[in-house]
Amino acid sequence: MFCRKEMALIVFLCSLLLPGLCLAEESKEKAPADTLSVTEIAICDTVVNRAPVDTSKVFQQPVERLYCFTKIESCPGTTFVTHIWYWGDKKMAEVKLPVKSRRWRTWSSKRIAKEWTGEWKVEILSSEEKLLRAICFEIKE
Repeated sequence: MFCRKEMALIVFLCSLLLPGLCLAEESKEKAPADTLSVTEIAICDTVVNRAPVDTSKVFQQPVERLYCFTKIESCPGTTFVTHIWYWGDKKMAEVKLPVKSRRWRTWSSKRIAKEWTGEWKVEILSSEEKLLRAICFEIKE
């Protein structure tokens, strides 16, 4: 059993700590979008049932369209990511994609012209334009 003074001390300490714990929990929910992470990334021929199909790092022409699939976790709330497609050093597309929950799967696609062979890269950026992840692949003749 606690005496009256010890109990008063415990109540006092709890009154100091509990608001801080609530603020810490609240700040987790309001964390900046760059706390999210890309846990899976793949270049593929298609996406079926929100999963990449026929993933590879090398694709043979003719390639009509490719997809960049990303799985995102630890998202603190609604935000977006941007997929930027590069052919060599040339930016070929920029696609803004919504992220609406803590675990989210999304993808963008790019039509590929016959003459666009060589090295490609897709960068995934946070809403603050921080590089989260990138993937390189090649298209061969």
